[in-house]
Amino acid sequence: MTSSIGKRVEKLEKTVIPDEPEVIIGYTKDEIDKKLEEFRTKYPHAPTPIIVQLDHRVDKQKNEGEGEKI
Repeated sequence: MTSSIGKRVEKLEKTVIPDEPEVIIGYTKDEIDKKLEEFRTKYPHAPTPIIVQLDHRVDKQKNEGEGEKI
């Protein structure tokens, strides 16, 4: 009984189109391309997602020296 419900839910998830554009976040172009390809496969008719590429070097510099002070 559970398996038939699971299959029905899976079928519904594939046909759902999100109302707001999806946000794809990644550090490298390859990582973003992979996520974008997965998104396009899952939601072929969805609006173009917003792509945010983070610069990991900036994050490391910002957090350097921060921490617990005893």
